[in-house]
Amino acid sequence: MTGEQEELIQDLKNQVHLLMTRYSELRQKYDLGVLESNNLQEQVNDQKIKIETLEQQYNTAKVATSVLAKDIDVSEARVEINRIVREIDDCIALLNR
Repeated sequence: MTGEQEELIQDLKNQVHLLMTRYSELRQKYDLGVLESNNLQEQVNDQKIKIETLEQQYNTAKVATSVLAKDIDVSEARVEINRIVREIDDCIALLNR
């Protein structure tokens, strides 16, 4: 083998070594990216579950508020009707005198 051939072989070995080093580095970055992606996907799923839970709580609160509002309206209406009935009774009593 000539010196030139040995240099080519050594350059080829160096390039292969560099390529393997780069591959190893990229593989590590890829693995870290996959782990990060999985973690982020888990966070997204957790947030979706929280959103669904909060939406259910909101809907429950909205229904409860509407039911309570109707109860308040009914009780206010009863008070108003009782007041009107008393006024009518007072008027009838005045007419009967």
